[in-house]
Amino acid sequence: MRKVIIIAAILGMLSSASFGDNLDMSKFVGLWKVNFERTMEEAKKSPKYREEDAERMPAMIKRMMAKMKIEISDKDMSYIRGANKMTLPYTFTSSDTKSATVNVKQGPKEASMVFYLIDGEFMNFKSSASDDMHFYIWEKEEK
Repeated sequence: MRKVIIIAAILGMLSSASFGDNLDMSKFVGLWKVNFERTMEEAKKSPKYREEDAERMPAMIKRMMAKMKIEISDKDMSYIRGANKMTLPYTFTSSDTKSATVNVKQGPKEASMVFYLIDGEFMNFKSSASDDMHFYIWEKEEK
């Protein structure tokens, strides 16, 4: 009976794995930093964007974004802001040719996150828990 359960689990993992042109999380693994110019282009599409704030505080906004990083491994993602780091484990759920979806658990709450690869070198992600990061465009940071 135990072998049947193990085989069923392996088959379940294989059936949910990405094949062909589908993405998997390996495309997103690494350390990412904010691409300021592309993020500002996207931010202008946000209903929260106010031109007067961006014009008044560009240096402050740029410094804040320079401190932000996302580090993704094959099992968790970390949001880094300066010296602060918050790590959240995730479970890979699905992918297609343009995106990969994971479930992230923070305490008792769970959220769905969709990662998008843009032009093969940039990343954007959207969370069902918050729209705070929806307009950020990230690029891999060289270590």
